[in-house]
Amino acid sequence: MLREFVAPMLLLATLAGCASRSVTPVANGPSSNGSPQATSMPPAVVNGKVLPIPGFTHGINLGNGLDAPSEGEWGVVLDVKHFEMAKAAGFDHVRLPVRFSAHAAEVAPFTIDAKFFERVDWALDQAQKLGLNVILDLHHYNELMEAPEAHTARFVALWQQIADRYVSRPPSVAFELLNEPCKELNPVKTNALYKQVIPLIRQKHPNRLIFVDSFFWANTNYLRTLELPADPGVIAQFHMYQPILFTHQGAPWMEPEYGTTGVIFPGPPKTPIVPVEAALKISWVRDFFEGYNKLPADKNPSGMSIIVAEFDRAQSYAEKFGHRVYLGEFAAIDKADPESRSRFIKAVRGEAERRGMGWCYWDDGGMNKAMNVADGTWVQPIGDALLK
Repeated sequence: MLREFVAPMLLLATLAGCASRSVTPVANGPSSNGSPQATSMPPAVVNGKVLPIPGFTHGINLGNGLDAPSEGEWGVVLDVKHFEMAKAAGFDHVRLPVRFSAHAAEVAPFTIDAKFFERVDWALDQAQKLGLNVILDLHHYNELMEAPEAHTARFVALWQQIADRYVSRPPSVAFELLNEPCKELNPVKTNALYKQVIPLIRQKHPNRLIFVDSFFWANTNYLRTLELPADPGVIAQFHMYQPILFTHQGAPWMEPEYGTTGVIFPGPPKTPIVPVEAALKISWVRDFFEGYNKLPADKNPSGMSIIVAEFDRAQSYAEKFGHRVYLGEFAAIDKADPESRSRFIKAVRGEAERRGMGWCYWDDGGMNKAMNVADGTWVQPIGDALLK
């Protein structure tokens, strides 16, 4: 989630079986002008739908636990109940955000703390016992975003250790290289990291699914900048928080222009809203609220057309470049009214499912919490929006 402003053999066989229908280009390194280069790969979109990722169709993030600076610091300690509730609700996978960078040495060989690794092992074991697939996500490596060159060797070393440790894990465990590249880790530098780490992982994990996020907090506009190998086991991931002035309204980690609360989905409101003063100083924010207060639902910036546009970009990427796409995060903060949050979640989930894209709800345990782990219930109406 934005905290700062702004493959199994069955799968490979499924893709190969579609190859005779058409040939779709895929990014495979830069061309002479720096844009992605086309090569042949089985299509990622067939009959208007993105090919499914077996076992990764609908899931929930288990965030704010192992991705906190230390587990429990953000109020979440992972419990077996997290996994049991996800399984009982019918989810087929969980995404496990892990801040490996906070538990590794600062100097070579950048050894990951053994006790922390054991805690990650425990989480993977819980999922495996219950038949849940897992996306193991390297999350919140903030120092890498600020100073990519200074942290490249450490990032590669972290993935070398992860790849070595989990070589015997079943295909139900997928790897996500890096959550939400941003700031100084621009598309060129992000691609350079991926080009080092993907071959490293493939040495010992020839068929394991690998998820890769686009630049600018996994933004759909930057999917096209990814330079990925012609490997059907590499999945492009995007995150869905548009309209962001609705989903992040009043978020304490965002800039002051996000401070206007009471934004509904979909707009327009019955009574025009008055934005906070900081919002009026930023042109795109000011324009949003002008349209939000006046435009009908089908044209409103806090409406379905914004969501459709996001998914259109993701599907267009899959069609053009041949890599399937996956929605790794979506949610609306609890500063929004429950009914609007429910409508937003249903809209995003429905659009993903209509297009055949797997999805995973964020977070769980912060300001987007869906589970009441203590009593085994679901926060309503969020639970119904996800499960019904």
